[in-house]
Amino acid sequence: MDAAIFFLPIALVVAQYFTSYGQRRQELARAPQECGDPCNS
Repeated sequence: MDAAIFFLPIALVVAQYFTSYGQRRQELARAPQECGDPCNS
């Protein structure tokens, strides 16, 4: 079993997660007054 076939999808998912997470953090930092406590949790 090739390890690359197993780890490549995981790496793509992790990369997508951190990319969307970084964009969300930038949006929250840009407009903190528009987002209340629900966005912090």
